[in-house]
Amino acid sequence: MILARIIALGIALTSVSLAEDNPVAGAWRLNAAQSSPDAAKLPGVQNGGLRIRKEIFTGGKSAAQNPSQPAAAKPGLVLKVDLAPDGQKLVLTSPDGTRKGVFLRD
Repeated sequence: MILARIIALGIALTSVSLAEDNPVAGAWRLNAAQSSPDAAKLPGVQNGGLRIRKEIFTGGKSAAQNPSQPAAAKPGLVLKVDLAPDGQKLVLTSPDGTRKGVFLRD
């Protein structure tokens, strides 16, 4: 019983620290000059911007558990994510490489 509580506490603390350290969380704006012409059609892009919640990579509440948050754009769609070392540039690329969106931190 005590071991289960210790494990649960460890998981909870790890989840909180990962959520706070998510390097891609926040607001991003599309850099049309460096992106492919159809980059605005990438999942999650709205009005030339992209908002990534800190829970995206950490297993936080899903849209079904928290209906106030928008649902994921397309479940099962995989995008390659590249983040610049300084954390100011994010590149999303479709699996076949035909669509590329370059985003700058807003």
